[in-house]
Amino acid sequence: MKELRRKSFDDLHRLWYVLYKERNMLFTEKYIAGVNSNYLPQPERERKIKKSMGAIKHVLGEREREQTARDTALQESMEGEEIAGVVDGNGNEKDDSRM
Repeated sequence: MKELRRKSFDDLHRLWYVLYKERNMLFTEKYIAGVNSNYLPQPERERKIKKSMGAIKHVLGEREREQTARDTALQESMEGEEIAGVVDGNGNEKDDSRM
């Protein structure tokens, strides 16, 4: 997962798409093998693809949680600045240094 964390969103998107196509190809091969009463060659490929796609989703989830935390912190700091300033009836900040 370390390598995935270093990749850009576009790179992760491209990798997801490649894995998605590979997964669909494997589903087709699995279906054909079932119809012909054969075994699927290299059945571990399906598990590896599923694990890789899960890792990408995990990394994107981490990024989303980090962004949400940054947005929340920024919003709280902005609200704190608004509360710190004293506002008169016209919506203008008063200078409290004279009090």
